[in-house]
Amino acid sequence: MLTNIKNANPDIVYVPLYYDSAGPILQEAKTLGISSTFIGSDSWDSYSLIELAGSAANGHYFTNHYFPEALEAKHFVSAYRFKYHGKTPDALAALGYDTALVLFDAIRRAGIPDQTAVRKALHDTRHFQGASGTINRFENGNPIKSTVIIKIENQNPVYYKTVQP
Repeated sequence: MLTNIKNANPDIVYVPLYYDSAGPILQEAKTLGISSTFIGSDSWDSYSLIELAGSAANGHYFTNHYFPEALEAKHFVSAYRFKYHGKTPDALAALGYDTALVLFDAIRRAGIPDQTAVRKALHDTRHFQGASGTINRFENGNPIKSTVIIKIENQNPVYYKTVQP
């Protein structure tokens, strides 16, 4: 497959695989001399990607739910690092944290521990600020929120840009 990609010489190659598969692909692409920019999804959110790909990860991008150094994540990341001995939380940890906060907020706004009232309060959530950014509203039960683009530079994930819906 990478030989075909090399021959086609695309500007961008989308690799929606987990880090354990994407890392070796980036490594082999570099070995083959492929100069395309590779883009992944939140499934690349692991320092293991960089361990597997080494310097071959540099210059490539992935989208994610949050970036640990973002201002809105500061309190969450600090508390997490304290509790887990300096470990940086990944996107799943941030999303779990935000899920609990949104639920607690909806229960508080519902005013009563009633399933229907809490469901309505969840649906009515607007502009909720969490560790992973602002949740603008819920549509069909799904949060509408921004996406963070992360670039890998010098074998480190670096904030590149936030895309709003």
